[in-house]
Amino acid sequence: MLDQQERIHLYQLANHPVPAIMPDLARMISSDLQYVMDSLHLCPSFIKEFRWNVLAWNRAACASFGDLSQLSARDRNLLWATFIKSKHRHQSQSWVVYAICLLGQFRASCGQFVDHSQPAQFIP
Repeated sequence: MLDQQERIHLYQLANHPVPAIMPDLARMISSDLQYVMDSLHLCPSFIKEFRWNVLAWNRAACASFGDLSQLSARDRNLLWATFIKSKHRHQSQSWVVYAICLLGQFRASCGQFVDHSQPAQFIP
């Protein structure tokens, strides 16, 4: 949860090379994009970034998944919620198959950032 300058300072203190700078996608959610999601009244929709943090969502997503605004940033991470929060394990009849597929999708989506510490901490 560090900002970019704090992260650089931490790596320098630990005498480790600073990983490639990753984009701050949370700032890229425009009001137009939020408007499009909000107009999808019956379709739960959310926007996630490459680390699978949910950045934006609509009311239908809150009706389906709970009020996302009440969750911490960590709890809005799809991998964290799937593997740590026990309620998600019981929502799928074949959770193991779902979990394997989810991990494969995550690995594919963050492959370009494999050397960065944050996505790597989720990859088994």
